[in-house]
Amino acid sequence: MTPMVVRHPPAPGGRGRTRRAPRPPGSGQSGRGQWSSGQRGAGQSGSGRTVRGFAVAGLLAGLAAGGCNTSTTATLPTPDFRAAAGASFPLRAGDLGLVVGSANYLFVSLGSVGLDTRCPPAETCDSPGFLDLDLDLETRDNLGSIRLRVPESGESVGTHGAFEIRTHRVEPAGRRGPIPLTDYVVEMSVRERADPPAGE
Repeated sequence: MTPMVVRHPPAPGGRGRTRRAPRPPGSGQSGRGQWSSGQRGAGQSGSGRTVRGFAVAGLLAGLAAGGCNTSTTATLPTPDFRAAAGASFPLRAGDLGLVVGSANYLFVSLGSVGLDTRCPPAETCDSPGFLDLDLDLETRDNLGSIRLRVPESGESVGTHGAFEIRTHRVEPAGRRGPIPLTDYVVEMSVRERADPPAGE
């Protein structure tokens, strides 16, 4: 059986993956279009954008077979892992994930963590807390970022183009003291929207 989440190890010689440098918690930076390698300016897309890494084998051909116009994209970043649409996967700072839909794709990474006011585990707080997560996203048509305000349950939802992004759980489960960005793990899933915006 084909695994729902496939992680790609580095190629011999240390090449084959392009990782993003995570921003520190609470940095407040949007990070749109800021990549650790092959940097491009925010808002660039289509034939005018700078590409990085290596081609994702078979992806463009598969999308073209499904009727997706890929004429403006020659190469794509190499993801750290690839997940099926609707499948749950863990996202860590520095990872670049790829979800492929029927007519589009979504790259997702954890850009930064904002406020974290969640109650520490096994303690009772006067009011429920939350965690602000900034996700950097890229589809065939655009790139950008969204902020999700995640309650203590760990469940939240946001949209980007033709995709719906859901968080299911966040580790560590609560904040007792400063948490390094690299310690956060977000269990999430991505699926295609039933009512995508026109043109997506």
